[in-house]
Amino acid sequence: GVWTVPTKSNEEGMYTVSMDFLREAENHCILQSPIPITCPVRLIHGLKDEDVPWHISMQVAERVLSPDVDIILRRHGQHRMAEKDDIKLIVYTIDDLIDKLTTMV
Repeated sequence: GVWTVPTKSNEEGMYTVSMDFLREAENHCILQSPIPITCPVRLIHGLKDEDVPWHISMQVAERVLSPDVDIILRRHGQHRMAEKDDIKLIVYTIDDLIDKLTTMV
């Protein structure tokens, strides 16, 4: 069997996911226990994301063990974060993390 979910992200208007994939995904649920990541973490999420609600980023941040976790919410950001300003933010955030990590050594 398959499960279909409506989406605006492709021409068909639906995501099709196999039941085998969903069963396997149950083995990788991470929001029920601490997430053993201790490096700096940056979560960038669009408030207009229609596929993954922004509050999921908040739940992830609560579970990550790292004391250095930032959540960046983009008011007009969508699921793919594909606008020019979204990409600039992602690049800036990565550059900032690289600078931070290279000065920590």
